[in-house]
Amino acid sequence: MKILLMAINAKFIHRNLALDQLLAICQEKNVSVKLHEANISQGVRDILLSCDFESYDAIFFSVYLWNESMVRELAEDMKRTKPSLMLFAGGPQAYSRKEDFLPLFDGVIMGDGEAPFVSILENPFQPSAWQHVSTAEIEAPLYFEKNIDRWPSPKVIAHNQILYYESSRGCPYRCSYCLSAGTPLVLRDLSRVREDLARFIEAEVRLVKFVDRSFNADLSRALEILSMIKSMDRGKTTFHLELTPVGLSQDLLDSLKEARKGLFRYEIGIQSVDDHVNLQVERPFKKRLYWPALEKFMSEAPGEKHLDLIVGIPGSNLENIKSSLNALGSLYPEELQLGFLKVLPSTPLGDQAAALGIVSGSRPPYEVLSTPDLSFQEIKFLKRIEQRMDLFNPSAIPFTLPLLLQEYSTFDLFSRLAEELPDLRRVTFARRLQALASCFPSELIRESLEIDYLRKRRSPRSLFFPERFKGYEKGKAIYEGYFDGKNLLKKPITIRIDHQTSHVDFSAEGGS
Repeated sequence: MKILLMAINAKFIHRNLALDQLLAICQEKNVSVKLHEANISQGVRDILLSCDFESYDAIFFSVYLWNESMVRELAEDMKRTKPSLMLFAGGPQAYSRKEDFLPLFDGVIMGDGEAPFVSILENPFQPSAWQHVSTAEIEAPLYFEKNIDRWPSPKVIAHNQILYYESSRGCPYRCSYCLSAGTPLVLRDLSRVREDLARFIEAEVRLVKFVDRSFNADLSRALEILSMIKSMDRGKTTFHLELTPVGLSQDLLDSLKEARKGLFRYEIGIQSVDDHVNLQVERPFKKRLYWPALEKFMSEAPGEKHLDLIVGIPGSNLENIKSSLNALGSLYPEELQLGFLKVLPSTPLGDQAAALGIVSGSRPPYEVLSTPDLSFQEIKFLKRIEQRMDLFNPSAIPFTLPLLLQEYSTFDLFSRLAEELPDLRRVTFARRLQALASCFPSELIRESLEIDYLRKRRSPRSLFFPERFKGYEKGKAIYEGYFDGKNLLKKPITIRIDHQTSHVDFSAEGGS
């Protein structure tokens, strides 16, 4: 039996952990298998013509919010072309809506995929022997693996892609909007974790993202894994950790402060700073308990820090979204994400949405459209704010944004940009900066935007002050005075707000 594993990822740099795991199982069992990787920026027809699906007996798709419609369209065309082809779907978007995949697909894997996949390999033409696989005739229960160590680890295939890794599976929390809510927490043996991490570091994988829902939920275990990584570090790999705000202990911070800069980066899901709003989705986190530790973590932990908020949670209106955005903005994270609630079918919140008056899209990603507390017009306005936050984030304008945030709150700043600027997502970086400068006609802001432009473009050509550069060679000397070969500042630039006298000193020796 020849197997084709179909990964349709959100971006080229992403990998699919589930299919990498199934690939490792096939390789261990000497099954004829190929993993075909595509991404959603490709057309369905391009994927269809490039994957050689007609040469295989069975195809397994991993289905998520971002690829569901493409998967179904591909499956229909594949089945028309080769009716004998066996098609299987797995992943949360498949098993939570299995009725949308059957009978087009021969089977939908219900829950964790390894054991059901093996049962199909061993009995490919006997659906009654498949374990935890729903078909048009058989409704199977959800399956959650109790021992994830019994399966082989995926090989490192591409060191320049983002590699996803689970040192645990499941989640100890019960957030009602999440498909993982209340799923059993299963821990990988730490000796196995050490072996896997050593392989990633040896292969010089650029970025490893732990998919553990709450890396620091078990503090002693988290500290042991951090110690492993620090002891094996070779200076090439960064590890992304998803943390809960309630577990930001001093011991965790002390361990992270011992690491080299760039070894770790962090994502912390706050969702709302309003305790009442969090309780509406069964998040038991109280601000008075976690906020002092969060402030300390944000100011002292080395590495990039991402904070997340969610728009559309029941009980959340424009005022407490504003409060949450301003509170988190005051912590100066490298990324502040304003996300929008996905009302996923088969989640507790999805089941209650109609009764709660939540209106969402009828198709993936099922994003919120309105709630009793947020009108559609308010959602539209917050969407514009999100777009401006994405364009003018700290990595895009690291010198200008702190200046603006000294005069405006986070919400007020991006509200103004949402009101005054057009959609700039499809214009050049230079055009975006020129548009931003038009909102704040200050010499100081133009000078800080000039530094942001030089840094991003890696070019000695001026955007705002061509008269200061006086030719390419002069500009090159100025640029090289500020930045090293990695596009990092050679020395700090201090900018104080004084619109009458202060400015950045553009000189060949660098800024001060």
